[in-house]
Amino acid sequence: PWETVKKESLYESVTRISFNASYSSIPLADLLKCKNLEAVELVNTRIKKLTKQLRKLPALHTLLIYDSKTNFKIRKNATLHTIVVRGGKMQTRFTQFRNLEKLDLSGCKLSTIPSGLHKNKKLKELLLNQNSINLTNIKIKPNNTIVKIELMQNNLTEVPDAIVKFPNL
Repeated sequence: PWETVKKESLYESVTRISFNASYSSIPLADLLKCKNLEAVELVNTRIKKLTKQLRKLPALHTLLIYDSKTNFKIRKNATLHTIVVRGGKMQTRFTQFRNLEKLDLSGCKLSTIPSGLHKNKKLKELLLNQNSINLTNIKIKPNNTIVKIELMQNNLTEVPDAIVKFPNL
């Protein structure tokens, strides 16, 4: 928890930080002291914006957001490799992450696949379990990098012909 990191001045040694429901913004000045930070977890927060200043944390590669109480915006970030969003509210576009390899939007009440995912040229895994996605009449753009798509517990009745647009799946 962030409270422990701050209380014990663990800035240099911490690799993963969790913020809970009491936060509506990230304490950026102190967070930037965590030079070895690899993952940030937000649980039931009201944080609306994840600033582009997070790019100053060179080791940061994972963002975990659980049950966000407000729609949020993650600013352009080239260090993030993994984004996991479970439940709650969220942003609907994930195009500004040029090194994104894994996007998990399971349990987010989605009815369609987020737009612009084809722009993530390194995206390998797309997890969209436990949503309300129906692939009928969805325009799918070709993607050679995706090797794994999970769509369990959605409104699927068949695998669409457009699946051929993912030759490495």
